[in-house]
Amino acid sequence: MLLMKYASGIMSDKNIKIIVLGAITSLFSTVSFTVTVALQVMAITGSAMDLGITFLISTVPYIIFGIIAGIVCDRYNRKNIIIYSDGIKICMSVAFLLALQIVPDSGMIWLLYCVSFVLSTLEVFSVAAVNSIIPQVVPREKILDTNSIKNSLTRAFSVFAPALSVILFSFYGIEATVFILILCYMVSFIVERQLDYTFEPKEVNPQRGVFALFSSELHEGGRIYTQDARVISLSVNGFLTHFFMFPFLVIGLPFIIIKVLSGAKIEYGIVESITAIGIILSVFLIPKLRNLGTSKNLFIGMIGMFVGSSMFLALLLPEAQALFIENQLARLLFFSSACLIIFISFGFYGAFFSSFLHQNIPPHKLGKGMAFQMVIMSSGRALGLLVFGYLFTVSYELAIAVMVFGMFAKFIIHIPFVIAERNLQIVIKEAQ
Repeated sequence: MLLMKYASGIMSDKNIKIIVLGAITSLFSTVSFTVTVALQVMAITGSAMDLGITFLISTVPYIIFGIIAGIVCDRYNRKNIIIYSDGIKICMSVAFLLALQIVPDSGMIWLLYCVSFVLSTLEVFSVAAVNSIIPQVVPREKILDTNSIKNSLTRAFSVFAPALSVILFSFYGIEATVFILILCYMVSFIVERQLDYTFEPKEVNPQRGVFALFSSELHEGGRIYTQDARVISLSVNGFLTHFFMFPFLVIGLPFIIIKVLSGAKIEYGIVESITAIGIILSVFLIPKLRNLGTSKNLFIGMIGMFVGSSMFLALLLPEAQALFIENQLARLLFFSSACLIIFISFGFYGAFFSSFLHQNIPPHKLGKGMAFQMVIMSSGRALGLLVFGYLFTVSYELAIAVMVFGMFAKFIIHIPFVIAERNLQIVIKEAQ
């Protein structure tokens, strides 16, 4: 109720409504597909490495096409890119649904690989366009609140996605969740066509070749991430989050709950839903703490993520392992509590992270700027999926220790941001 009341004031703007609704359906479909893929792979092979490879394949397009997507978004109509991406996703999902009827079980893994790669490629262009269009359709003073509400409401409506996916998968198979995927993409396609956006074509020198143009754009985008110590620090921190935390949770939650502790599939779905609730709750912290400034709020978010991640160290104790194997309630409470703390903190951290980039990268460079960030994070996640896929195959205890170490390293990387921000504030005060 409080969330909806807070959101209603921000979402009186038509464009904000459209962006948030599009994000809701996009995340709902992404979460549903992710959970379905995890369950399907675990059902077919039961291998943590295979699970890691599947998610790695869905990450690779962000690395390969991320920069290209940013350049395209800076030069072409961002609204059209969003709409065309959703339209192709609909066609691809329908084709996937039909393919499920004829592909044998022996080819299912390869089908999942192909579909994950194509849908992720389309998502790269869609995400780059949405991220770069926000400052052009949303007033500057509402950007932080827009990011906060977008993150929270998308999670609010995707709370039921994991549990719903598990139920549909258990009773009706993968086809049912793919049908939900198609419906979500159709809603996005219809809604985002109503976005008020004026495209201003960028002048292009016809004498320049494609390679020279690409090199120039690449160089310009790279400068964004080398001229400001705060942006560098923030980017490296984003890399660490996606290298250590997300791969651990993506592979570790289903593997530890189902394989190590002999839990039920529905437990994994419940814990995934708790992660969404954590993002929702984070929205209430932002209005209360926003006056502390970006640097301190980022630090608060990192503390919370470290505390939640450190809770997994309890699984290194034989007594705790025995308790969680025998007691379902204890198992659910433990994983739910850890994920709740992590994602309350991550939602809070993410809102300030995104808003800082939106407010400090020029709008005409934002497509490349956000694309570079996408590539940095995706590279971290891709490497993390490989590393943690291997670590979980060797020892889940080792995977936990490595993840906690990585989350601690984020504090060290944040130091340059604090110093640069403090120096900037001194300069601003002296100028006044």
